[in-house]
Amino acid sequence: MKRSVPANRGLAGGYSVAATIVEQNKEELDMLHTVAVGDVDGSGKPDIVVGNIWIPGETAGKTFRVRWYRNGDWRPRDIYVGELESARLLLHDVSGTGRPDVMRASRYGNTLSWLEAPKDPTEGEWREHIIDRFPIVHDIAVGDIDGDGRGEVVAGAVNDQGGCLYWYRIPEDPRGPWRRNVIDGEINRTQAGDHWGGHGLDLFDIDGDGRLDALTTSMGQGRFLWYRNPGPPFTGIWEKRWIGGSQEEGTSCLIRAVRGPSVGAPMVFAGGEHPMGSGENLTPENRKFMLFTPAGDAHAEPWNREILDAPGEVHDIRIVDIDRDGTPEVLVANRIQNRLLCYDYWEGRWNRLVLDDTIQASDIAVADFDADGELEIAAVGLRTADVKIYKITLHEGKPRT
Repeated sequence: MKRSVPANRGLAGGYSVAATIVEQNKEELDMLHTVAVGDVDGSGKPDIVVGNIWIPGETAGKTFRVRWYRNGDWRPRDIYVGELESARLLLHDVSGTGRPDVMRASRYGNTLSWLEAPKDPTEGEWREHIIDRFPIVHDIAVGDIDGDGRGEVVAGAVNDQGGCLYWYRIPEDPRGPWRRNVIDGEINRTQAGDHWGGHGLDLFDIDGDGRLDALTTSMGQGRFLWYRNPGPPFTGIWEKRWIGGSQEEGTSCLIRAVRGPSVGAPMVFAGGEHPMGSGENLTPENRKFMLFTPAGDAHAEPWNREILDAPGEVHDIRIVDIDRDGTPEVLVANRIQNRLLCYDYWEGRWNRLVLDDTIQASDIAVADFDADGELEIAAVGLRTADVKIYKITLHEGKPRT
């Protein structure tokens, strides 16, 4: 794929990182797994919401929390305290009040749900409403699937047939029943029973037809997939396409897509290794961080693959132009290796930058927390039980485009 080298030197040309610890609390926040950002209290500033999970043999009998931090004082406030873990959190206005509620995939809690924000989110009670139940539900995403101008919900889960993907319109009364719509009811079957199905989920218009497609991984089979949105009235199937990866190469874990800055073709970043799950092959092959680009037609299988690095586990990926040079940087939660990484394209290659080597980074979010026009990074650490904000400063005098 042809790429133009940015006019300035990108982050790889020189930067500094200032990390702020919002909270570090081993007793209450052990096994932090997910972070989301949004304006919870209507102040006009992005807040942070986090949740933790159960790990076999490490968190038996644990009380789990969904906790939010108000921008400014960053004081911890609990939305939920109880027996259900949070594999993924997402902020979205489900109730139609103009402020976000909290959507939750509770993995071994077996529920896809939303927590309704009270009138005063600093003091009031957040009520939980069940959307659907699965043996396991790991991931959620929101996007305008049907082109009606409103967000629909997509869930990555596990049913009796293996990994599955479903989508839901938000009903007129979201406190009532939600209708399940099938994207794929049987993504994969593995000998071990892929209990990590639905791990890795993104929505993106892959083929440029104006409709959001779905991307996910088939962890036990090591495959990265995308599904073509059939569009209204949704009588057709979501056609499954193989991007790349194989069981011989190892487990797939995360997938994110972006439109390429120079030619406009989709770029799919993906990674592997998830040694806490079942069915994966723990070899050096599944520790790769990869870039997939279509070989002409996006529907052709498989896509071209470029191995960018072999950092270890890629547990989250976020794509954002931090330095505003027109070429996106790619943030990676390098969890098992206790690192937050950033890949910057400069001088014809993707350069690995280590933003932090003291956090067991599990999940990442991005927002302008201090309202200075620059994006900051929020990350949570699994066993380090910390919530951090990172401010990136380019070297003084570095030209902007």
